Amino acid sequence: MANSFLQIHFTGDADQQELYRTMMCFGFLGAMYKRLEDARPLLDVAESRLSGDRRKFELYRSMAEASGGQADYAIKTMNERLRRNPDDDYAKVSMGVAMRIVGDPEWRFPIDNVLATSVDQGARKAALDALNPPPRRKAAPAGMRPG
Repeated sequence: MANSFLQIHFTGDADQQELYRTMMCFGFLGAMYKRLEDARPLLDVAESRLSGDRRKFELYRSMAEASGGQADYAIKTMNERLRRNPDDDYAKVSMGVAMRIVGDPEWRFPIDNVLATSVDQGARKAALDALNPPPRRKAAPAGMRPG
């Protein structure tokens, strides 16, 4: 496939890969719209069919579920990554962002840890961006679309 969605790859032939990619997309949407009981089975199947590096899928799933108000997947998955590699600064930032989204008062701890200890400039930038997210766009007046 020429335009692989988010550079996440699945096992199987082209039709199966497209099915898993579609399941992933609907699962992400369901998670963001707080329909985890519908989203998690789709995401679990898609996750079981991943080929290669799982980190991007785990990150995107963590953020989708956190957007829907649940950080348990993010915390569990990122903690597993940190047990395997305690220096995984991106896992720390991902966990901190998910915790922030759901309102966990301890969200700054993993972010501050990256800023205090990491030499990875990409991870440090991600941590700084987590501390200073872009401002929210104002809603357009009724009947008007933002330009």
